[in-house]
Amino acid sequence: MPDNFQIYSHRCALLAQGLTDVSEIPEPEIQGYEIKKRLGHGGMSIVYLARETALNRMVALKVFNIEGIDDVSHERFQQEALMTASIQHPNIVSIYRLLTDDNETPCLVLEYISGGSVRSKLTAQKRIDLEMTLQIAIDVCRGLAELHSRSIVHRDIKPENILLTEEGVAKVADLGISLNKKLDESAPSLTMTGTFVGTIAYLSPEQTTKSREGIDARSDIWAIGILITEMLIGSPPHAILISDLLQNIPSTLKPIIKKCLRHNPDDRYASIDQLLTDLVHIQKPKKLRILFCTAFGILAASALIFFLPLYEPNPLTQQDLAQKKNETKLSPDEWVDLIPLLPSPLKPIRGVWSLTDGTLTCQSESQEACMVLMSEPIGENYDLTLNFIRVTNQDSIIVYLPTSIGMLDFHIDAWRQHLSGIQNLDHENMRKHGETFPFTIINRKLYKLRIEVRSQSIEAKINGKSYYTWDLTGKHGSLHSHVKAFTDQRIGLGAWESTTQFMDVRIRQVRK
Repeated sequence: MPDNFQIYSHRCALLAQGLTDVSEIPEPEIQGYEIKKRLGHGGMSIVYLARETALNRMVALKVFNIEGIDDVSHERFQQEALMTASIQHPNIVSIYRLLTDDNETPCLVLEYISGGSVRSKLTAQKRIDLEMTLQIAIDVCRGLAELHSRSIVHRDIKPENILLTEEGVAKVADLGISLNKKLDESAPSLTMTGTFVGTIAYLSPEQTTKSREGIDARSDIWAIGILITEMLIGSPPHAILISDLLQNIPSTLKPIIKKCLRHNPDDRYASIDQLLTDLVHIQKPKKLRILFCTAFGILAASALIFFLPLYEPNPLTQQDLAQKKNETKLSPDEWVDLIPLLPSPLKPIRGVWSLTDGTLTCQSESQEACMVLMSEPIGENYDLTLNFIRVTNQDSIIVYLPTSIGMLDFHIDAWRQHLSGIQNLDHENMRKHGETFPFTIINRKLYKLRIEVRSQSIEAKINGKSYYTWDLTGKHGSLHSHVKAFTDQRIGLGAWESTTQFMDVRIRQVRK
């Protein structure tokens, strides 16, 4: 029998030629999972599609091939599990759990992404059109922004590691060789001195010449430039001169790709957020027209007011209006319409918001939009009703709720998995704490939502039907840090990466 090093060398030689002996490995038997088929494989693992019997859902099982891989690769596999488990983001593949069978072979239970990878899409159609390329790149940047905010550098962004949902949402996968810059620099590295990790065609120059201390988020920015290029031209980006490469790139993208592919990291984008901003800007060319029309409208209105005859307004009307605008303190059992009480101009926390004829519209272009509706706390016992229409995209609407256990955000049709419920309960997202109900929003259809908040429970009703009641006893609430300070103990509305309209938002305090 050959020793492990011989097996490892043999498989590395096969992989270098684009070959594998994976067919010789029988499908594993993992308790609680019914394996359907093999999805893919690499040098250190095989990925299977499986049904998780307990929850009756499809998952991806990433099974580590312990027989042919050394201790370093085994450590990377465990590193991937730990880093992925700590992250929950719509543009990053989620990990559900880490399993170990009787032979101590680790296995990751991952979110199953049914649309395949960007590589499979390129193989099938050679190139990807500009609109989809931009959306994929934006999604990848959003996922990387989450990683970078945690001081994690992916180091292996490539078409194989970008998975697509059926709706076309891109998710970053495979953190096996990611570098966590927060770790003590004295900690042992999983990369030996004088070596580098990653896929050669996507490696930034510094990844092949510098130690891990010299690698940062700008290495991922280089890889994004290569990824965008390959999606557009359909050819491997290596061995192509930048001047020749850019001949087939749309003019709007040329300066972005050039900046991503600067040899010196200091000449690239300083952060993934800057790259994301530029990509979103060219994806939304209508913004400039909207701004122009808005400016023109303001000038026209100003001119109209200037030439209108002066008149003395009714003092009583002004007084009534001022009183109404400041009327935020509620009386028990009295319904109050919140939209007329909003300030002018609007003061959103995030996103682009507008108010026309009693309809409050939000456009969330990067993650969630958020708007506080009341200037004062509401208390622990109240009813909230509102009508909403999701106009575009497939993401959730959000209601920010003050409760006896803290601020919570209630989502409908979330995570592109049609989940609804309290997102931040017991400091976990809805997919982990499990107190959810299924609901799919049909775009451009009107829905009526009623939420009854009490000190010990929350009940949600949609179109008159009660979908779920949450028992708050003994639980804790939390909220994302970037909105918590602004929405603390105040009602708010929002949406995740979609355009949504809200009407007839009414609230009343309920007697204890």
